[in-house]
Amino acid sequence: MHSVDQALDALLAPAVVLVQPEPVALSELTGRVLAEDITARVDVPPADNSAMDGYAFRHQDWISPETPLVVSHRITAGSRPARLPKGTAARIFTG
Repeated sequence: MHSVDQALDALLAPAVVLVQPEPVALSELTGRVLAEDITARVDVPPADNSAMDGYAFRHQDWISPETPLVVSHRITAGSRPARLPKGTAARIFTG
């Protein structure tokens, strides 16, 4: 039995580079493989965001499903939310 690292080493040992890395226009990238990692210069999105519509609230404010929280904010896609007051929730619209 081999470890995962040993198996990867065995699989990659015979691999060879067929062509040298070259700069390519974005429009010509289809079907190509990156030669090195690319890191974005800025965070996109610039802050944490929700992947779907819903509600945000502080867990310590939640008592039970039968005890509603007042909706104090409406957060639309791309907007920067204000601090959530204790005991409230925010409606999130992702657009």
